[in-house]
Amino acid sequence: MSFDSEKGGELELYDTRVSESAEASTRLACLKTPTRFSSLHWVSYTSNDEFPLGLLVGGMEDGVINIYDPALLLQQEPQTDAAAAALIATVALNQGAGPVTALKTSPINTHLL
Repeated sequence: MSFDSEKGGELELYDTRVSESAEASTRLACLKTPTRFSSLHWVSYTSNDEFPLGLLVGGMEDGVINIYDPALLLQQEPQTDAAAAALIATVALNQGAGPVTALKTSPINTHLL
């Protein structure tokens, strides 16, 4: 996660497998948001084939929770801003009350956040 008050938030996903042909990690995706991330949680959502890589949940500095589909994020070109394509839901229950600093899912019912 990157924090820049001028640009908002930025999350980059990298392939960290090191191979003989690649000496450094390869950037797979970039997600830019209008506000900064204050927490991040990757949910393995195995009970549903609709989200094979789970869900990426971002608690934002402005009190909003954004939910992204990492599979859609990885389908975008790494140089493009894939936030709009990967965003599947926004929850604004805490908007204006401060940042969402912690996220947790139920280990029994992964659909509960």
